[in-house]
Amino acid sequence: MKKRHVLLSLVLVLLLSTIGFTPSDAKGVEYAISWGKEQWQDGKAVKRNNEWYIPVTALGQAYGIKAQTSNKGKVLDLSSTVQMNPMFRFKPKYYENEVITIMYHNIEQNPKDVTFISPQQLEDQITSLLANGFNVISMNDYMQYMLNGKPVPDNAVLLTFDDGYETFYSYVYPLFRKYNLTATNFVIASTIDNRAHVGRRKLTWEQMREMKQAGFSFFSHTYNSHAYAPINSRGVMKPMLTRYLYNNKTKQTESRDQYLTRVRGDLAMAERRLKEELQNSYSVLAFPYGAFNKDVLRICKELGINVTFTVKRGINNKNTRNGFRINGGNQNIKTQDLMEQLRNRGVKSKQRSSYQVTWNGVGVAFKQNPFQQSGRWYLPLRDLQQTFGVHYQVDNVKRTVQLFPGKYDTAHKIEPH
Repeated sequence: MKKRHVLLSLVLVLLLSTIGFTPSDAKGVEYAISWGKEQWQDGKAVKRNNEWYIPVTALGQAYGIKAQTSNKGKVLDLSSTVQMNPMFRFKPKYYENEVITIMYHNIEQNPKDVTFISPQQLEDQITSLLANGFNVISMNDYMQYMLNGKPVPDNAVLLTFDDGYETFYSYVYPLFRKYNLTATNFVIASTIDNRAHVGRRKLTWEQMREMKQAGFSFFSHTYNSHAYAPINSRGVMKPMLTRYLYNNKTKQTESRDQYLTRVRGDLAMAERRLKEELQNSYSVLAFPYGAFNKDVLRICKELGINVTFTVKRGINNKNTRNGFRINGGNQNIKTQDLMEQLRNRGVKSKQRSSYQVTWNGVGVAFKQNPFQQSGRWYLPLRDLQQTFGVHYQVDNVKRTVQLFPGKYDTAHKIEPH
């Protein structure tokens, strides 16, 4: 019987360790909290799963911020006050040395197509981007980062639009100038050259030249390969940039040589027209429908198109020459969900914490979930340091967590984790 109890105890310890839980976590390590010459008397810091947490009431007293709850106690709303310590600053870092690219298409009033959005929805997204601490960069910044290793700011975002709709000039251009932002439009060059093309009105070269002077940029969405075309006698349709096409008149499918000649000619023509009209000094291509293959990528390299974009979701680093893009241009996309996806490095969050935190009405993304204990909110110190600049030191001898709401002494070292 004694051996059985020992065996069960070992199994329990192994089980708890696999989920990151130790007996000390169950009990909770508690240290006093102090700042300056003051030691806080109304509670203690708590260590859970090797993470330190402090009560929000201590944070409020040390830094002069306001805290209140909403949504039946499930949301903690933090806000600034006139007494707030200037060392407490909302400067989140969701990612560094990476870039998220957002993709849009047409912007128009009262859009009927779900993939088109209104200027109001776009502005709501833009203001939320800025409020959440994202930094919008230009395509030139992105190319310098990609090709020459130039650094980009934390939480860098590149804004792109596809197809060259004239509404980019009517709505996006004045809206972005209002917020001192820039964007890139990938144009189907043949529809710019041919003003009699079928479909919605497109930009003119004159409009693009004007916007380029203001920091906007325009690159290739192919010359005339933004379409689905038949690939066999049954009429199966596929993106024409990546498949051998079937000719209904000759009843023949083009050969490999014919396919490569067609693709190379199309992409080269787009580059030539963009350089002639806009004097582009480098080349970028967004693949129609995100479709590409090895042949297309090889042709791009031969033509000097060193950076391309798909429609696959993800985040870009300096090695992502065929870039990912996050779709922001859909009427069903809620701004708060888009912001959460961006804060999560381009990945849609599958699980949300039971408790949410906001700062002046903006959602705060903590890597470690806050928790409540005895009716009191506790926030993770490492996340507070990264998001709000809260410096702290853990003294294991005095069993104290010391905050530094004044000028932080760089000689102090934060306990390593």
